[in-house]
Amino acid sequence: MSTTGSSRHRSSRWGATTDVWRPVGSEAEGHRFGTGPEERPKEQDMPRFLIEREIPGASTLTEAQLAEIAQTSNAAVDSLGVPYNWVTSYVAGDKIYCLHEADDAETILEHARRGGFPADVVSVVANEFGPHTAESASVG
Repeated sequence: MSTTGSSRHRSSRWGATTDVWRPVGSEAEGHRFGTGPEERPKEQDMPRFLIEREIPGASTLTEAQLAEIAQTSNAAVDSLGVPYNWVTSYVAGDKIYCLHEADDAETILEHARRGGFPADVVSVVANEFGPHTAESASVG
């Protein structure tokens, strides 16, 4: 799999910057095992990736259509033969945002290819925080 070229110029099949990957074609990644950050076993930490998928009409997909997409994604995960976790996905407008765990971006993109899903932007998650983060801050 080639990773040469620019993510902005899309001069090759895959464009890359340090932490953002933009496949040129309609490539995609998939999902598996819905576990949130608080449920993730520490001994199984893998890099997390946020995947942006542009899918016209995504917000109008039915539960049955989403279930079919999930089944296709799960089959793609099973075919990889490597550790891969689908954490969760969100549908917003004409996009689906997915949070996945894998050893590298190439695995995310291969999953997308096998599933036939778009993966317009794949970004490494640098950090996670939420309301609980404020409680861990030292006051004072």
